[in-house]
Amino acid sequence: MNDWLSRSGKPNASVIPRFGVLALAAAILLLMGALAAGCDGPPTGMPTSIPTATPGISGEPTVMPTDPPTVAPTDAPTSVPTEPPTEPPTEAPTAAPTPTPVPSPTPVPTPATETRLAYATAVGLGDGPGGADTVTLDYVEMYTGAEAIAKAKEDGSDIVEIDEFGNEYIPNDYYIRNNNPMLRTFPFDPACQVRMVGLMGPDAMEEVTVAEFREAVLERRRLVQVEIESGIVTDLFEFYTP
Repeated sequence: MNDWLSRSGKPNASVIPRFGVLALAAAILLLMGALAAGCDGPPTGMPTSIPTATPGISGEPTVMPTDPPTVAPTDAPTSVPTEPPTEPPTEAPTAAPTPTPVPSPTPVPTPATETRLAYATAVGLGDGPGGADTVTLDYVEMYTGAEAIAKAKEDGSDIVEIDEFGNEYIPNDYYIRNNNPMLRTFPFDPACQVRMVGLMGPDAMEEVTVAEFREAVLERRRLVQVEIESGIVTDLFEFYTP
């Protein structure tokens, strides 16, 4: 303090210039430190304002404000939202389709054909459906051998005889059973063949017309074998009996 004031109590003029030089030197040092720090701001612990002193005015240093360093904003990392993994949709099990049944083709009915042994009792010329010739039949059954003897006994027939050795037999070894007196009339097919036993026996069958067969039936009934298809006589021949 004694250096600042003179003996008279006034400021010592020789001390003032010395203080101003020291203040200016300190300011220059601070400024150089700030420049060395660059844009990162003042070094830690250094004042952000540089005191300057104007000599000869008040003797106190004047502080000049400095702008605070500008820190470049950094973008905050943006997190990309991630979707939770999705499982592939599971399809509900479907029942196997029921196969459509394929309809089986309708079988074509085959004409009912039967072969019968019968007595031809009558023949008509043009008296059938559409003017067809007709034949009236009496169905019979024929048996031979031991079966013929058995059937004849069942029917109470007296055709069974006994030989000199006590054995039963039937002459000519056949028995014709006719237990059903029903008569049936059928038309002839236009292409029907009619055959009769010739004069030379059963090995020489003769084809005759329906009119000729009618004349033979008028003499006596004829044992015949016929084929009937869907109610129509398609074949007829005389059955030979001894």
